Amino acid sequence: MLAFVAKHDDIIARKIRHGPSNSKYTHHSIQNALLDIMAEDVVNEISKEVWKAEYFSMLADETKDMGKREQLSLTVLYLYNDSIYEEFLSMEELSSLDANSLTDKIIQTLKRNNINIAKCVGQAYDGASVVSGKHAGVLMH
Repeated sequence: MLAFVAKHDDIIARKIRHGPSNSKYTHHSIQNALLDIMAEDVVNEISKEVWKAEYFSMLADETKDMGKREQLSLTVLYLYNDSIYEEFLSMEELSSLDANSLTDKIIQTLKRNNINIAKCVGQAYDGASVVSGKHAGVLMH
C-alpha cells in the first residue's frame, strides 16, 4: 500500500527511500492507522465540497455484512465546480432496523461530517418498507 501511495506522494516516497531501514511501516496496526488517516482526509474533502454546494441529495442503503451485522451506507450527490459528484460518505453499523434508528443514524452521520441537512433536496432509499411511508418511515426534515 505504501509503495502505491509513494508513487503519487513525494513526501511518502522520500520517507521510504531515506528513512531508517528498520522502519518499514508494514505492521497491520500501522497500515490500518494509515488507511484511517487517508479515509478521514477523503471524507473531510467530500464534506467541504458538499458544504460549498448549494444543495445535495443522499442515498441510504442497508445490508448485512459478512459478519451478519447490519450496515448502513450513505452516499451524497452534489454539484461542485460545474461537475456532478456521487461520493460514498460512510458505512455505519446499525443496532436496529426501525425507521427511527435509521433516521437517527443518517442525521448523526451528516452532522458528524458537518453537512447541513437543510440543504438536502433529495433522498433515496433501497425501497424497504421500513424506510417508506409518510408517517412511519425514514423522514428527514
